[in-house]
Amino acid sequence: MQESEYIQRLAGGSYEVFDYFYLKYAPLVESFSTALLKDKSLSEDICQDVFLRVWQRRKSLRGVRSFKAYLFTMVRHAIYDHYMRNRIVPKDSNIMPEDLPELFGGDLSREEDVRDMLLLVNLTLEAMPEQRQRVFRLSRHFGLSNAEVAEKTGLALKTVEYHMGKALSQLRELGSLF
Repeated sequence: MQESEYIQRLAGGSYEVFDYFYLKYAPLVESFSTALLKDKSLSEDICQDVFLRVWQRRKSLRGVRSFKAYLFTMVRHAIYDHYMRNRIVPKDSNIMPEDLPELFGGDLSREEDVRDMLLLVNLTLEAMPEQRQRVFRLSRHFGLSNAEVAEKTGLALKTVEYHMGKALSQLRELGSLF
C-alpha cells in the first residue's frame, strides 16, 4: 500500500493505520525531541501530544502528501511552542537567516519556516560538544578557514575538519524536516 492510501485511511478514522504511523514514527519523534530538549520525559510528552493532535485532526489529512513532513512540522511547532511558552531562548548563535540556504539549500521562503529552522539550528548547535561549537562558530561567524581555525584553537587540522564535518552533518539532518 502507498503512503497516500495510508493517509486516506487514517483520515477516515482507521485505528490500525494510526498505530502503524505511531509505531513507525514515535521513536524518531522522541529521539529528535530528546536531542533538542535534553529531556526524555518532556520529549515523550511532546510525542504523545503530537500524535494526539494527529488523531484529533485526522480528517484534515486528506490533502497531505507526506505524513513524515506533516508530522515533523507539528513536532517543530510543538518544540518551538514549548520554548516560547517557557521563555527559553537559545544563546546567541551567530546563525542568521541568510546562513540557512548555505547550510540546507531548499526553499525557506516562509517566515515561519525560517524562524523554526533558526530555533532548531541554534538548539542543535547548543547540544553539540563545546569544541565542535567553537570550531563551527569560528568558521561560520568569523569566516576562518579550517587551517586558520586550527591555528587559532591549537587543534590539529584533521580535528578541525572532523568537527566541521560532524557539525555540518548534524545541521543538514535538520534540513530533511523542512
